[in-house]
Amino acid sequence: LGCVLVGGSVSEVEIAPAFGGRLLESLLPFVSSETEYAGRLSGFDVGGSDLRLLVTDFAPYGLTIFVGVPLLRRLQRRPRAWLSGGALLVALAPWISLPGDYYEMGSTIVTGVLWWAGGDWSTLRSDDLFALVGGITGEPAAYGFDGIIGTATGAAVIVASICAAVSLAALTYAAGSAIALEPTTLELDESSDSKS
Repeated sequence: LGCVLVGGSVSEVEIAPAFGGRLLESLLPFVSSETEYAGRLSGFDVGGSDLRLLVTDFAPYGLTIFVGVPLLRRLQRRPRAWLSGGALLVALAPWISLPGDYYEMGSTIVTGVLWWAGGDWSTLRSDDLFALVGGITGEPAAYGFDGIIGTATGAAVIVASICAAVSLAALTYAAGSAIALEPTTLELDESSDSKS
């Protein structure tokens, strides 16, 4: 939805069978249940726009900001066991996705800045950090890891991308905390209601 809203197009979404992939595959022509990922947008076109890519990656985490973190904060005051697991999963989704979507966002920002500065490290963009590291290990020169300077620079780009990913995840969670009603405010409102 995020991709389409910013003018991109979607041709395939992979959803594992355990998460309803087979059912959705029978209902929606662009869903495929053949995947090693829980869910992944695999067929999409953002027209080469970094901004569209960032919006596409970030869109699902609106649920963290507007649902997960506020619900988790509310459950601190009034625990409901049946809601806690789901709220925790949605609230912590950015941290769970650090080597996935958030690394891709961080690497898009870092390599985008480097591109403006005259360097092309776009080969280090990925929505799977572990697969990227595996690729670099197997064929380092294809990723710019040739010689001491290339290897040091490539490693620095990956570290900077990870730092950017962590910062973005923290900002996402902080945004959810900022819009969540504070338990103390809720308690004051409820106590004044009960007295009246």
